[in-house]
Parts: sequence; C-alpha cells; structure tokens
Amino acid sequence: MKPAEPERIRDVVYVIGAGFSVGLGYPLTKSLLIDAWSRLDEEPRTQLRRIIEFHHPYFTTKRKTTFPDIEQLLTEIAVNLDLFDASRPAEGTFTKKRLEETREDLLSCIARWFHEIYEEASGIAWLAVRVCLPVFLPQQLLRQV
Repeated sequence: MKPAEPERIRDVVYVIGAGFSVGLGYPLTKSLLIDAWSRLDEEPRTQLRRIIEFHHPYFTTKRKTTFPDIEQLLTEIAVNLDLFDASRPAEGTFTKKRLEETREDLLSCIARWFHEIYEEASGIAWLAVRVCLPVFLPQQLLRQV
C-alpha cells in the first residue's frame, strides 16, 4: 500500500531574522532607549536621566553612544528595587515608589509606541495573512495549526 501524500501546508515559507521588525518601524534593541527618549513626558524623562546618571556617570542625552542598553538599564532598576530597602538606612528624596513609577512610565511609553507601530503595520496587506510558523514543529503539529 502506498503511503498517503502529505498535505500541502503553505505555498510560501518566509524565514525571517531578528531585524525583520525594523522594516515595519520597530527599533532595534540597541537603539530602543534612544528612540523612546523623546517620547517620554518631561518628568519621567528627568527621573530616568537621574537613574541612568547614577549607574552611568558619563551619560548625556547629547551623545547617543552614552545611552545604556535597555536590557541593562531595566536590570539595573530591578536590582535597585530588590536592594532598595537594604541599601538605604533612611529614605531620601528619591523613593522606591518613584523608581517603580519611572520604570512603569518607561515601559508604558514603549508599549504605547509599539501599539502605534503595530496599528500602522497591520494595514500592510501581506502581513494580514499568517506567514510565520515555527519551522521546528513536527509535521503532525503543523497540520493542527
């Protein structure tokens, strides 16, 4: 008996890399903070500048090369939050609540920006079709997708 022919899943398979989203208007990770900076309101931007200067004394908004990587900055903020109470015998002018609020302002700003980009990109006709399936899935699972 002859085995059954496999079902045709797609006519075209796109293999895309990490930079694919740049063509849709999303920033690369290395420029995310630089690109988000001007989108922040003045008060959160001032607070964020103070946080960055604490960790990176040579930081200046006038030189893009002094901006830290967003992942590094978020890690530094997380460590600050974890150690906040233990590292300060008395609360000064910069509070744990303010640090949390500044992080949330940054993340909310990026989320709003990404939503705007998504809205613009969703109008691109060829993206309206599901074009990406994980290539590492077994054929049985691909048929179910």
